[in-house]
Amino acid sequence: MRPNVIVLRSLGKNFGLHGIRFGYMVANPALAGRVRDALPKWNLNSFAEVVVFMMREFMNEYQDSLRRLGADRRAMFQQLSTMPGLSVYASQGNFLLVKLPPGHDGVPLRDHLLTEHGVYVRECGNKLGTTSQFLRLVVRPQEDVRRLLIGMTQFLYSGSLHEIPVIGVHHRHVNPLSA
Repeated sequence: MRPNVIVLRSLGKNFGLHGIRFGYMVANPALAGRVRDALPKWNLNSFAEVVVFMMREFMNEYQDSLRRLGADRRAMFQQLSTMPGLSVYASQGNFLLVKLPPGHDGVPLRDHLLTEHGVYVRECGNKLGTTSQFLRLVVRPQEDVRRLLIGMTQFLYSGSLHEIPVIGVHHRHVNPLSA
């Protein structure tokens, strides 16, 4: 509808199959025509073709996984939002961007989470528009988020392992051993 907007989607990343190299573009027909004329013709490799045809067969499972991702993202967002001084940015993707409280750097936190808790996070110091105070956290199921929250709480709040944010609890924090 808008003459200056292009939406690009990569099905490879959407399905977690990064080697597929298959995507699509949605745009105003005139703009789409200009882009089409400027691009070379690419063949669809056989792996990508198989995946595209499988989409129809597994669409229900795919839709279910998107619903689970949305629920996990909402839960993770709410839990992280209870951490004092932490800014959590809303997302429609499979990750959340957070800004650490003032005075905290993402590099030592990233290293702590990996070595002490087996949790890998993306420190964003080399991303345009961010600093090392920003982390990108992949949306994960609650059992993985729990390790993330324990590790972040330990690092950010003076080693207090007795209180971590948990969604659905009326108190601000709960003892992880009794949850």
